[in-house]
Order: sequence, then structure tokens, then C-alpha cells
Amino acid sequence: MKRALRRLATAAGAQGYQPREMVTQFDMGQPVNRYSNANGLPGLDYRRNRADYESREALDLKTPKIAGIATITYANNRPDTFDVL
Repeated sequence: MKRALRRLATAAGAQGYQPREMVTQFDMGQPVNRYSNANGLPGLDYRRNRADYESREALDLKTPKIAGIATITYANNRPDTFDVL
């Protein structure tokens, strides 16, 4: 298996395969919106949201069962609202 992968990698290198050149970023020239720039960087009104997780589980060794409870606290720091999480 290792030999086959080496041969494949060598053949790809011999043909000048450059994966980073094949996948280039599309420049839109202007911000997508106030929160996200076209280059992927945060916009002027970008706000970081937060999620805190707490979970407690119990394993019953006599039966193949796991029981638990989880709480997720989500803080939306953006001025808009979410319809769905």
C-alpha cells in the first residue's frame, strides 16, 4: 500500500500537480455584508457568539444503557435574531 501511494505521489509531482494553485480564493471585490468581508475576514459589525455546554452522563454496567442530561447556553451577540439554531 505504501509503495502504491509513493508511486501515485511521485507521478502527481512529475506532472506538476500543485493543489494550492488549483483552489484559489474568488475575489468578490466588495464586502459580502457588514458582518463578513469578501476575503473571509470579519466585517465592521462582526460579533462573536458563544455556546457553553454542560453534560452529565451515567453508565449502567448491568444493562447496556447510558442516561444523561445536557444544557447548552447560547449567547447571540449579533443585533439580528436566529429563527433556527
